[in-house]
Amino acid sequence: MTAVSPRTLRAAQWTAALTAAGYLLFSLWSGWADVWRAVTAVGPGGFAAALALSAVNYTLRFYRWDTYLRALGHALPRRDHAWVYLSGFAWTATPGKAGEMLRGVFLTRRGVPAELGVAAFVAERSADLLAVLLLAFPAAWLFPAYRPLLLALAAGLFLLVVAAHQSARLARLPGVAGLVGQRLAAAADALKVCYRLRSGWTGVFVGLIAWSAEGLALWVLLGQMGADVGVVRALFIYAVSMLAGAVSMLPGGVGGAEVAMVSLLMGEGLGHGDAAAVTILARLATLWFAVGLGVYALRRVS
Repeated sequence: MTAVSPRTLRAAQWTAALTAAGYLLFSLWSGWADVWRAVTAVGPGGFAAALALSAVNYTLRFYRWDTYLRALGHALPRRDHAWVYLSGFAWTATPGKAGEMLRGVFLTRRGVPAELGVAAFVAERSADLLAVLLLAFPAAWLFPAYRPLLLALAAGLFLLVVAAHQSARLARLPGVAGLVGQRLAAAADALKVCYRLRSGWTGVFVGLIAWSAEGLALWVLLGQMGADVGVVRALFIYAVSMLAGAVSMLPGGVGGAEVAMVSLLMGEGLGHGDAAAVTILARLATLWFAVGLGVYALRRVS
């Protein structure tokens, strides 16, 4: 096992704690009475079902990540690798989830070059982005206000794929830029391996199932509360909210995702208190479940 410094572990815990404090303020703003009523309505069984669906998301995404690294020539023992992967979730509550790249530190100590870890991370993030975009795109007709967001993200993803095919030009840059360019070129070449037609679309398909599972978790919570929101619309609402959170670049998307979800749920006829309460429960079952697993995994890899 690779030792995790106390400073790294404390940083993860402080990141989670500070973001949780913001969540506490959000709960106070929405009203404790509404939150408690939602908790009572959902019950242990409903919340356990939501957690189980989130676990499906994490499991599928790990196997996709493991497939990427195996395609890049690094087959790590799955049990140890799973803990390394989950340790990245400790940093989910960072802007754009960029802190998850710190799992690359553990991968490097296991013989995986840094540029390959970065390439796998970018491949994972872009596959997830495309998957959530595909889930959310029909919502452009249901929620016109979010059309510019969806189109902008689609354009950004297209540019990323184009950039991945410019490795030769990056490697020819002169001087110090050339040294950096060579590392970027190596990462771009690795990214192309992950983007190959079969593995690339398989990654997106896995992402569709994984993020649909968390969307279903929202639908389960809504159903337990007696809200009349269909499963398809619940999936759309979850996907659009996650995209709004990603664009906000706030830690874990906290703030952007919640505001979008509350707004969209109110559009489905929920009162402000109920919409905010189910949003809090949904994020506890998805975002905060992941952070908790990540902090525990950090201890396991130490």
